[in-house]
Amino acid sequence: MSMRLGRLILCFIAALALGLSLPATLNAQAARAADTTRAAEQPLRAYLDCQTMGCDRDFFITEIAFVNWTRDRADADIHVLVTSLVTGSGGIQFSTQFIGQKRFASHADTIVTSVPPNSTDDASRRALARAFKLVLVRYASATSAAAHLDVSFDAPVQASATAAKAHDPWDFWVYRVSSNGFFQGESQTSSANFSGNVNASRTTDTWKISVGANMNYRQSNYTFGDGTKSLYIQRSSGANFRLVRSLTDHWSYGINANAGRSEYNNQDFFAGGRASVEYNFFKWKEATAHQFVAIYAIGPTYNLYHDQTIYYKDRETLPQQQFILANTTKARWGSVDAAVSFSQYLQDLSKTNASLEGQLNINITKGLSLNIGGVASSVHDQLFLARGTLSQGDILTRQRALATSFSYFSFVGVSYTFGSIFNTIVN
Repeated sequence: MSMRLGRLILCFIAALALGLSLPATLNAQAARAADTTRAAEQPLRAYLDCQTMGCDRDFFITEIAFVNWTRDRADADIHVLVTSLVTGSGGIQFSTQFIGQKRFASHADTIVTSVPPNSTDDASRRALARAFKLVLVRYASATSAAAHLDVSFDAPVQASATAAKAHDPWDFWVYRVSSNGFFQGESQTSSANFSGNVNASRTTDTWKISVGANMNYRQSNYTFGDGTKSLYIQRSSGANFRLVRSLTDHWSYGINANAGRSEYNNQDFFAGGRASVEYNFFKWKEATAHQFVAIYAIGPTYNLYHDQTIYYKDRETLPQQQFILANTTKARWGSVDAAVSFSQYLQDLSKTNASLEGQLNINITKGLSLNIGGVASSVHDQLFLARGTLSQGDILTRQRALATSFSYFSFVGVSYTFGSIFNTIVN
């Protein structure tokens, strides 16, 4: 009798607990359903994270009207992260990641878009806008915008089951020629600068070839209070050749050669060549998102000096080796670029140059971002310095390199934005 009574009491307690918890469970489910319904009634929110060429936020706001573009990524349903690389033809390959947040937290997409060389800014932004639409419409179909969306298709004039391989009369070679100049002046000073570049390159899956030449001419004129005048001219020119062969998705090797002159570095003529090997810890197809590259190069350089150096050299051949570690990462939290390099003359191992450079962009929290960067170098390899003393004019106008044991440059910046997150009006 007592056992039966105990069972009845336990059953009563269980029923009572179920009766008490059931309304809470139903209320929680109803609340989640209401939240989902309210979310579906809201337009899609997207945050554009694009620091590359071709990004025009105002254009995307007006062109993609079914999306609300937010000012901060924390307020968005989709984080649109755009990175880019220059293609072998000189065009741009955009890689766009669509990272789901909040109600789309389990979703992610990536689309790659390429534009040919010499494309206008308008062509680049329209190509990006089309890529954005193709993916964002998937998410917008789960919002209130779905009732106003439609799909159109422009059928090709002549469809083919198999795409024929395009005939390239240039055999992947790309040529570039550029020049520029500027002039400025006042009553007592004037200056002019001319520069020009010529480059030819060929990039395939296996080989990369680059040949180029450049020149620069700078002239400065000064008139002093006593009527005397000074003219300062600085010239430099050079040519370079690079040949790289890819072995795998990670390994490559190559050779580099260059020659030229530099009045700033006291060189009437220089010529050199290096052999190098390179390893990328990531596959090259992931290069728009992250790279971590290790490089080793070794080879000689011949210098013919304009003035005898501080080491009593008129000319010399210098064997040198170089190590480089470089990293580039672009993610939703920001980006980081960092590189460490070390070079050393083999005939005198005490003649070295070591540098550390980097830039860090961090999205700290809603509306707040931090930018830090700089470069610092330990300099102990200025074998080209000319003997004697430079004039005050040469020093002030930086006609020649000055002796130093270090150099540095740095910057830091912070920005904070607040206010409306939905102001997508372009005016």
